[in-house]
Amino acid sequence: MNQLITSARRPNVPIKYNVRKCEVFNQNARGDGKNKQNGRKGESVEECAKIKYFMNIQRGSLKVYRSEIHMRLTMWFGLVLVLLLAKTYADGKLTSTSDSGVCFYGKTAEQVLSILATGKYRSLLPSGPHVRDCSDLDRKHYKSGVYKIFPAGGAGFKAYCDMETDGGGWTVFQRRQDGKVDFYRGWEDYVNGFGHFNTEFWLGNDKLYKLTSRGQYELRVNLEDFNVNGYSGTAGDSLKRHNDHAFSTKDKDNDTHSSVNCAKNYKGAWWYYTCHASNLNGLYVGNKKDDKGMRWSQWKGSQSMKTTSMMIRRKRL
Repeated sequence: MNQLITSARRPNVPIKYNVRKCEVFNQNARGDGKNKQNGRKGESVEECAKIKYFMNIQRGSLKVYRSEIHMRLTMWFGLVLVLLLAKTYADGKLTSTSDSGVCFYGKTAEQVLSILATGKYRSLLPSGPHVRDCSDLDRKHYKSGVYKIFPAGGAGFKAYCDMETDGGGWTVFQRRQDGKVDFYRGWEDYVNGFGHFNTEFWLGNDKLYKLTSRGQYELRVNLEDFNVNGYSGTAGDSLKRHNDHAFSTKDKDNDTHSSVNCAKNYKGAWWYYTCHASNLNGLYVGNKKDDKGMRWSQWKGSQSMKTTSMMIRRKRL
């Protein structure tokens, strides 16, 4: 904004100078209504009044209202945003405005920020209050990305929707891919959610409750091993033994072990019993076997996974 103003053509005489001269003139003016000069030839009371509301641009003698300048700047910002969105739809990519010096505030900022995610997980938020979860989006027209969903009405919240895997319509609530986001966290973090939709994240237990408390959902778990080459199929059910167990974190021990806090012992947060057959929120340890890592025992035993994602989709009754 400042860059735009300072680069604009300045008037012949700075505005502040003119206004100050007019104030001096008004103080010295006689009460008889006669015009008195204030040191600038041909400058009357009427002309001084005009200087307060007009700018005489050096190129040409066009006089522009201050309100019109504000309107022009607003239109300029609007044009920039339109061109940005047009480019987005034209080439399928989004360009950050962080280097342009353009600032957005309020609702506009929220809309712009929603399209500035980096990496392959970029999208707009075109959904409305009728969208309870990602399964309500038209799978023929919406691509995978971040959308706003409203499972319990109210303000709703943002979620990543996978619109490609197995017919689409999946609401993703967990993703691991490179270990850059720390998943060894406390109870409050897991309640509220953390991470970044474009990389690694946990959606939040409160949001999961709002989603699953109003319908029947199916769960899908995607796993990628460091050593597998083109394998696609079942990886077994390593959640069966965790069924009906409470969620535990390092500072909230809800497991059924009599003496061990499983979350602390295995550096994760999960539906532990005594203790686990899977641990997908464990440490990102890389390509090695470690029960503290992202383990799925039915497929690879203690081998830690390279990438994981967990997603749910509402069943149509």
